[in-house]
Order: sequence, then C-alpha cells, then structure tokens
Amino acid sequence: GYGWYTLGDTWQFDGANWSLVTPYLPGARMQCAAVYDTGRRVVVLHGGMDASFGCNHGSGGCGGPDPFYYADTWELTAASRPSWTR
Repeated sequence: GYGWYTLGDTWQFDGANWSLVTPYLPGARMQCAAVYDTGRRVVVLHGGMDASFGCNHGSGGCGGPDPFYYADTWELTAASRPSWTR
C-alpha cells in the first residue's frame, strides 16, 4: 500500500536490552539527520520534515497542507536516564 507513517518515539540500546526514552521529544519527523558524537557521548539530530503533512496519513494522495521543514538541532544524552535538549 501507499502511505508514510512516522512515530515520535526514541529507543536506547545498552548492548543487551532496548528501552523507551521518554518524554517523546523532539517529536515525529522524517528526513532528518542524526549522528552519534563519540567525544561528547550524545546523539545529535538536526532538521527534518513535519510528520503531520498531507501524505503522512496513508490516504493514497498528497492533498494535504505543505510540509513544515525544521531547522532545529536536538541532543540526546547517552546515560542511564537519557534526555533530549534543544
């Protein structure tokens, strides 16, 4: 079928188990860039496209509003209690 579906969740792997990172920040988006900075031990996420535009709902067409493009940068700390900062 046709459609794009995005989720706004983030998961962390500790080498043995996966755990859900809460709260759900920075929110669902697609076509963003993410890298892991080994020196600072953070995941850096930049930009992307809003996941709520018209093609996102699997309707088979793109008749919805134009997408919003983010220009923000977020960092996720790699810790026992990970957190997102903008």
